[in-house]
Amino acid sequence: MAEKFAWYTFNAQHQQEEHPPVELAKALEIARTRFENSEKQYADEIEAGVETTFGLRRDDKTYIEVSVHSPRSIAYTFQTKTFLNPESSSLEKALDKGYHSELTLKSWEELEQRVREFYEEQPSEIRRKLARQKATVTPGQIMMMGAFIVYMFVGAVVYGDKLNMACNMGNGCKIKHAIFIWPYYVFGPEMGK
Repeated sequence: MAEKFAWYTFNAQHQQEEHPPVELAKALEIARTRFENSEKQYADEIEAGVETTFGLRRDDKTYIEVSVHSPRSIAYTFQTKTFLNPESSSLEKALDKGYHSELTLKSWEELEQRVREFYEEQPSEIRRKLARQKATVTPGQIMMMGAFIVYMFVGAVVYGDKLNMACNMGNGCKIKHAIFIWPYYVFGPEMGK
């Protein structure tokens, strides 16, 4: 017999409403309905939330919650208090505060994958996957960090002499402090506006 997990929704008063446990096929049907509801027009965000949010609960310690804002913006939350290593000592278990992860999914396929994963894999494995996924740095992030470093360094070199006189901190100011000060020196108080 396939596993069944309880599912829940929220009413207009933001209270959880529990529903009988469902198998994977029914859970996917619920997810699909909530996904499709995101394309409808609603009177307000409360009504939209009632029609587009749901959760699946494995037990008191493990659940996923999904809120479909649009077909390309799906808030996904995974929470568990299941230990990575079942043979953990009592102390390790007492110190483990659980695991919480939030993602923004971009398609029905990603949502379907997360619901299937919740039914087909152990919470400890889902936790490992999410932790690895969050630890991954994309090439775009590396490029942005590199561009920022170059931007700050070039500014420090170009404006370093002026800043050295302005901040009157001696020879160490030129690069060491100028990297952080030069944008304010160049753009002034208007920088934050």
